[in-house]
Formats: sequence, C-alpha cells, structure tokens
Amino acid sequence: MSSTENILAPFGVLLFVAAIVILTYFFARRRRDADSSVRLAGATAPSDRDTSDGDEGDLEFGLDEATILSYPRIQYSQAAKDIGAADGGDGSYDSSCSICLSDYQDTDTVRVLPECKHFFHVKCVDPWLKQHSTCPICRKQQIAATDGDNPLPTRRSRHVLFIRR
Repeated sequence: MSSTENILAPFGVLLFVAAIVILTYFFARRRRDADSSVRLAGATAPSDRDTSDGDEGDLEFGLDEATILSYPRIQYSQAAKDIGAADGGDGSYDSSCSICLSDYQDTDTVRVLPECKHFFHVKCVDPWLKQHSTCPICRKQQIAATDGDNPLPTRRSRHVLFIRR
C-alpha cells in the first residue's frame, strides 16, 4: 500500500462522518425553525392541545372577554354560603383556590362558573378561561354569552379558509 492510500481511507471515513453530522444539524435546525414559526403564528395553549391524532376539532380554545366578564363576581364569604346552601348546607365547598392553591379569605373576590358552580379567584380563573372553555376542576364546558337567540361561539378560529373558484 502506498502512503496515499493510507491517508485517503481515514480521510474518506472522516468525510463521511462529517457529512452525516452536517445533514443531521441541518434537518434538526429546519425542524426547530418550523416549530417556532408555528408557535409565533398564534398557537394557543400548547401544553393542553393533543396533536397526536391530527384532528383539529379536538383543539380547545378559550372564551372571549365579554363572556368571561358576564360570569358573576362575588365575595368568597357569599359564594361559600350560596354553594353550601345549594349542597344541603353540608359545607362541602372548596376552602382554597384550585388554580393558585391559596386559601380563600372572606373578602376575596371569586368568579362563579355558571355551568358547574365552581368558583376561583378572579385573577386566577380569568387567564384560564381566556385559553380554555372548560372548568379547571370538572372540565365541564362553559357556555358563552348570548346575543339574542344566537349564542356567540366559544372557540376562536386561528385559520383562514381559502376557496378557489
């Protein structure tokens, strides 16, 4: 074997490994850039959506501001009394917010969800409802405010449909 063959064989292997590393880097960066552009395009609640089945009908979107503000706000002491009376007075209402895990004070303002009567601190549940249309505890779908006989949609669409003629 000549000295040229002794140099070319390891150089060929090194060149092959370098090509694989460069291609892997290129495809990983391309995928990362594509993922970040999807997030920047307005994806909401990425931790709660299930993209494994690809069925867009299962994506959950929050309620609009008007709907959230239409839900009653009352003091915790009143909410606890009302819920206790509705449940037969057994005192089975929550004593702490399930979102922030802080104990309620009698003067705290809470928002009562109309479908399930669960209540939470206003500052905790309002951001939740902007991204989810369900109760944080029981996951019951919350209703939207109505405009006459036509209910407002509870889902906000992120997609535009183009129809070719």
